[in-house]
Amino acid sequence: CNGYQAVGQDDLPFNATGRPVWPTCRCDGAQCSLRWKALRGQDGVALPQHEVFRFRVSTTNPPLTPFITHNFWRAEWVHLGSVKASQSIASWIVADFILDAELQGVQVEFEGVYKSAGSLADLLFKFNPINYARYLEISAVSPPDFDFADAVVAESYGIPYQNGSRIVIDWGSRWLRADVREVLRIESVRLGNGGGWASFSLTTYVDVDLEQWRDVSQE
Repeated sequence: CNGYQAVGQDDLPFNATGRPVWPTCRCDGAQCSLRWKALRGQDGVALPQHEVFRFRVSTTNPPLTPFITHNFWRAEWVHLGSVKASQSIASWIVADFILDAELQGVQVEFEGVYKSAGSLADLLFKFNPINYARYLEISAVSPPDFDFADAVVAESYGIPYQNGSRIVIDWGSRWLRADVREVLRIESVRLGNGGGWASFSLTTYVDVDLEQWRDVSQE
């Protein structure tokens, strides 16, 4: 049970001996469950009515948000193999959050020597995609006045859009492949003013309209 922890001491379920009951964890494929057994107080009541038991647990997110029919948390009260609950409610189902897949190992480096603010420079963008994609959108977040308008890339790439602090790179029929390290060189980028650390937003897409995103990152 990765990172399982009760929020407060009073939030631990107890059994008839007055000792805390810790859950067991089991995963069947992509579906995992936590289960508390023998929850019964000294007075014979399994759990006091209207009591709230709070806990934290860690999870490993999948690369993409699961289909809505699989993306939920469910709580059940089981007695002698049958699902039980007060007011004839068999279970409680709560929708899970939306996941953003994140590019891994992102690095942005100067090609060659460092350049001063406002000068032209060649930049290397290194990253590992999590999902297959064809287009990479790069936006310079800070400092201001980054300019990709005159930037160029190798002939094996395309540039369907470039203006100001934003550029879109097309991998063509080669596509970005999952878990394959990519190194993209962009030449003649006008650096932003002010110097210091630079921040970039990177997002991959499968369509030229940039509506079906795959991975995101901000470095």
